Amino acid sequence: MKYKGQRAGGTYAFNGTIHLEARSEDFQCSDNTAGDTMVGSYAVGKSRPIFVKGGGSPYISR
Repeated sequence: MKYKGQRAGGTYAFNGTIHLEARSEDFQCSDNTAGDTMVGSYAVGKSRPIFVKGGGSPYISR
């Protein structure tokens, strides 16, 4: 992950790469203005609000 700076709305942006078994995917996430809670996540071509809310990844079997 790399810190990309503070956005105009006050959140903090991070970008990174997920290395999966057969491929890699870039992702983006953002933290709240206090910097202690993830408030946004974007991966595999779309927003992932369920992951941010503690719902886990749709790609992991339970």
